[in-house]
Amino acid sequence: MNVMTGPDDSGNGTTSNPVADGGSILVHHQWVFDFNDDVFSGFAFGEFLLRNDGVLFIRYGSGSSPSAFSSWKVDDRWRGTSIIEFGGWAAGHSYGLSPPSGFPIDARDSED
Repeated sequence: MNVMTGPDDSGNGTTSNPVADGGSILVHHQWVFDFNDDVFSGFAFGEFLLRNDGVLFIRYGSGSSPSAFSSWKVDDRWRGTSIIEFGGWAAGHSYGLSPPSGFPIDARDSED
């Protein structure tokens, strides 16, 4: 099965549950990215989920607090199973990592 496929896949390369087709969660983090420049100031946030098969998924938050998220999609910028190396990669790409939001991985908003 394709890693992008899940039970709620709408055919657009996203899934509502990145572990529905197998694999288990190796690490799950919330992230914040600070656009600290003159062109675009502000921040973005979301979550990373790294499966034990080395596939990294990303979803983006909506609004200013974790009450809604996009669907998960594969993030091809990382592939591997080393949690330490993943943390270094994320820091090197200016992502601040913290514990996950507590928001269910298969939900997109607080109503799910």
